[in-house]
Amino acid sequence: MNDPRQSRPAAKVYRLLRLIWEAWRAVPLAATALFLRTVLLAATAPALPWATGRLVDALSRARGTAAFSGLVPYVLLIVGIRLAGSALAIAGGWFEARVQEAQQRHVLRQLLRKATRVPLQRYNIPDFHDTLYRAVGDFAGWQLHDLFWRSVYLLQGVLALAGLAWVAGRGDPLAPAIILGTGLLTMAVPWQFGIQSYALQRAMSPETRLLQYMRHLLTGRDEAKEVRLFGLGPYLLSRWQRHADALRLRITRQHNRQRLGMGIVNLAPMVAFAAALLLVVLRAGAHRIGVGAAVAALYALLSLQGQWEGVSGRFSEVWGWYLRAVGDLTTFLDEPELPVPDGTLPAGRPPIAVRDLSFTYPGADGPALRGVSFTLAPGEKVALVGENGAGKTTLVHLLLGLYAPTSGTIQVGDRDLRTVDPAGLWARTGAVFQDFMRYHLTVRENIGFGSVERAADPRAVDRAARAGGAAGFVAELPERYETVLGPTFGGRDLSVGQWQRVATARGLMPGGDLLVLDEPTAALDAKAEAEVYRAFAEHADGRTAILISHRMGFARLADRILVLKEGKLVEQGTHEDLVHQGGEYAQLFAAQAQWYA
Repeated sequence: MNDPRQSRPAAKVYRLLRLIWEAWRAVPLAATALFLRTVLLAATAPALPWATGRLVDALSRARGTAAFSGLVPYVLLIVGIRLAGSALAIAGGWFEARVQEAQQRHVLRQLLRKATRVPLQRYNIPDFHDTLYRAVGDFAGWQLHDLFWRSVYLLQGVLALAGLAWVAGRGDPLAPAIILGTGLLTMAVPWQFGIQSYALQRAMSPETRLLQYMRHLLTGRDEAKEVRLFGLGPYLLSRWQRHADALRLRITRQHNRQRLGMGIVNLAPMVAFAAALLLVVLRAGAHRIGVGAAVAALYALLSLQGQWEGVSGRFSEVWGWYLRAVGDLTTFLDEPELPVPDGTLPAGRPPIAVRDLSFTYPGADGPALRGVSFTLAPGEKVALVGENGAGKTTLVHLLLGLYAPTSGTIQVGDRDLRTVDPAGLWARTGAVFQDFMRYHLTVRENIGFGSVERAADPRAVDRAARAGGAAGFVAELPERYETVLGPTFGGRDLSVGQWQRVATARGLMPGGDLLVLDEPTAALDAKAEAEVYRAFAEHADGRTAILISHRMGFARLADRILVLKEGKLVEQGTHEDLVHQGGEYAQLFAAQAQWYA
């Protein structure tokens, strides 16, 4: 059988059912109660004109004061229907609030889970960020809830339409057919307008993200210094205003065209209603139907007209707009995840062999790494050096299993890294990156995140802080390791160098077999840099270590130096050997040494 997702109409139905299922799964009891409430409320729509017709018939037959007592049951029936409708509407509001909160939390949890499992390379693709923005930013939980709620109302409207059409058809079978038939023809216009509106919003995603970015530049704390120093405020505000006006103009033009079109289209239902009304009146005038049936039919036609407008509008919104909009949510949730192999790393500290390794970023013109081969012996300390863009950080990301090679292999002992569960590798790896994170949480969490399972152990956190050079200033903080860092939640902010020491402590937290330091002293002064060197020499003893640094003094601590240039491994050896060769490394060393001569 063909997958229903392969054909476009079936794909929309499949997506709608899937989203409604996701919404129901978030809070099944309340959603089921909401469904039952919808069915009951739909039944009140035809019940009122039917009961009113029965009351009119009873009135026409009533003679004398005593006869009017027979009208009481019909009056009570009508009042009961109205009270039931009001009670169901109130209950619907309670259920909606319960369902909305649960659905939004459910969807956000799925989105956040997916974001942690998408291959890291995807974050280098602009289209991925557009999809992520539409899923997480605009079309997340509230849109899914809105789709669910509109679908519920759509079901309620369809059920009510069926009942009203039956009551109106007793006046004249053609009357409801005229209204419904005309509505089917006019439905196509708002349906198409919904498609156009979504297409415009989707096309504007890059510009909308740009507006958000410029708004962040104008309001961000870290950006505020340069914005004021360089006088960028008026320029950025002007550019933001220009883009915002352009987007508003596109939206306004579309809305104006749609309002004019809907104004013309709305004439057809009025004509249809007049024709249906005339049919019932003529049949009543010819005494082909009773007075009660005529009143019930006229009442039902009035309700049918309004109910059909609501149903057609909701159908157009669900099918033409929301289904496509929330489809971005399913598109993101369907993003391929990194496969999780079940292999484990060999015990001990196995060698790492890199063979003909190449990697190309998605959308890049050429490879970031080309044919790189080398071997890391257990406990060896290796420095990666080279100019910016040489591929050093990319190589480290591949060695850590964050990226998958385009070609070539990475062998850890006798295991291909692609067959090993990366969680096992990461648990045995400590890493300090140049673009480290600053968590606006406690000091303990900032350091303990390097090994979450040991984050609650104060001795492990303190050892890592001492190894990373952070223990000194942490001891002076008001609540020491429980001090909240960063201004977001009113915490204590740190200098760049102090933040880097916290990041270094985090990288040293795991212990493990592999240590990666990516420019760990970039923001430190000479004294702090020397402390990091000493900590590295102490904690890298016996561990396989990879160092990335532009400072050649740091590279001299390594047992071996690998020199990368334009994605290729061009040299490798000790500091003395490479200086003696007079190649790329010797030039880099000489260029830097002249500033210390």
